[in-house]
Amino acid sequence: MNKSITHADFNSGEAIETQKLIDYYEDDQERYVTALLDAKRENWRERGFNVTSRNIIKSIVDQSGLLFNKPPKLTVIPYGQSRGIEDATFNQIMGRAGWLEFFQNVDVYTRLLKTIVVLQQKYIPQERSTVDGVYRFDYRKGDALLLTMLHQGQCVTRTDITGRNITELAYYLTPYSQVESWTYRYINADVIEEWEVKGDEEIRLSSLPNPEGLVPASPFYDVRIPRNSFWFRTPEDIVSFQDNLNLFNCDLDYARAHQMQKSLFVDSPIVDSDDGTAYRANDENWSTPTPKTKKTIGGLGSIVTLEKGMTGSTPLVKFDGPDTELRALYEIMASQVRDIASDWNVNFKEDQSANSGYQVITNEMGNLALREKRAQSFESGFRRFYDITQQMYPELQEGTLHVEFGAPSLPVNRLEQEQVYQYRLQNKTATPVDIYIADGLTEEEAIAKLKRDIAIRKMMAEAEAETDQTPELQSPGIETPPDQIGGNQPDPRNTR
Repeated sequence: MNKSITHADFNSGEAIETQKLIDYYEDDQERYVTALLDAKRENWRERGFNVTSRNIIKSIVDQSGLLFNKPPKLTVIPYGQSRGIEDATFNQIMGRAGWLEFFQNVDVYTRLLKTIVVLQQKYIPQERSTVDGVYRFDYRKGDALLLTMLHQGQCVTRTDITGRNITELAYYLTPYSQVESWTYRYINADVIEEWEVKGDEEIRLSSLPNPEGLVPASPFYDVRIPRNSFWFRTPEDIVSFQDNLNLFNCDLDYARAHQMQKSLFVDSPIVDSDDGTAYRANDENWSTPTPKTKKTIGGLGSIVTLEKGMTGSTPLVKFDGPDTELRALYEIMASQVRDIASDWNVNFKEDQSANSGYQVITNEMGNLALREKRAQSFESGFRRFYDITQQMYPELQEGTLHVEFGAPSLPVNRLEQEQVYQYRLQNKTATPVDIYIADGLTEEEAIAKLKRDIAIRKMMAEAEAETDQTPELQSPGIETPPDQIGGNQPDPRNTR
């Protein structure tokens, strides 16, 4: 296969926007805020602006329908069958790869960027004899499946006519630089190569045959596949809002400082308390040369001395500055934060409490629906992932990978969660087994727990029935006074 990817395909406009969004999510925002102030606020350093940011992107993404709140269950459904089975070798391969922690990151960055590519590579630390010419995985000898997460900011892809199967892949080995040399790795079905780029010149450093006979990489999408491309466009709404929020916070910090420390206005010379020098305001009618006005005068414990003005009138002394309704401005921005969070199916409210399980479900309905869509999309991604894994390790069970994600954990306390369970049981949208599974038990453990609970309740009911049928016992030789059997009780106040 001829190589169609070159260094010119890297660092596109979309790649730059993707990297910017990743930097924002990972709290690398200061340089972007500085550039924003350079463009929007003239002489901001001299005027006293501070570089301020708040990472709203991370707050939204981390609460937006993420799937890996609990470890999912992986089973393989053999072709022609309907029930999944566990493949011990596949579980070993995935365990050695640290798949759970890895896919927790894939989950987050897929939600952020909408598209992620997972690259799979074999690691065989020592020479191995094959069985009938076929390599077999052996974790005891240190074999491992290396998983690498790639995004549009660092890699370039080519696909077949379906738009989903990757036929060529190239990704950075060293960070991109406009001046210095950088390297990238190129993979197609035939070769694995490394290239160095110096300016516009490409130098091939190495070339090896591809033992897999395919590009072992598969895409994962957020909620659906793109309409007419391999990559989704980087979300623009949350990036532009983060810029606006950072600029607003810089302005808010600046306004708060100037309302707390207002400027001093005078119409008469100010005598320096240290050397008696008079600093006069710049008035072209005065014949006395005007020194530069002091930038800081007064403060706690200070005394400001004024000379009489040129006309002999009473000097004017006044601290003055803007009086902005900062609370009103803050509320406007806070409402916009809630709006953008709602667009991402995250419920940001001042009062997070709920009066019932029904209200909890209602408040989080959008997030739950989003999670269902994301679970379906991720299952498709895992199926593509397993198809490649099975070709890399032929000893794996042939079939379709089935992923069973854990029930969602709503952002509520335990009492509210119990109200949710009660609501679902009453409306027959869940069984006790479903509730036990949601609490972290396997299906077998949940069924065993339900049987045990039923047996205990039956035993308690039988014990209560026996207690109700037992006659009341009285001590022998003790007669109950008639006035305690019934009728009016004597009034102790009449007793002498």
